[in-house]
Amino acid sequence: MADHVEQLRLTLLDSGAGDCADAHLLPILVELLLLARRHSSPGDMRAVHTEIERQGLHAWTPSRL
Repeated sequence: MADHVEQLRLTLLDSGAGDCADAHLLPILVELLLLARRHSSPGDMRAVHTEIERQGLHAWTPSRL
């Protein structure tokens, strides 16, 4: 999990996250918020990804870097 958080941090830095209104950052930020509200067990992560996809967003994964 720590590796994923680090990859997320680097992605945000590379994307110039100073302007959080960028539409391409919204899925990452929504996922981070939902994961923070859960304890991030594998089942919780699947539930969060399902919710993100239900909302029409794409779940962030390290493979999308």
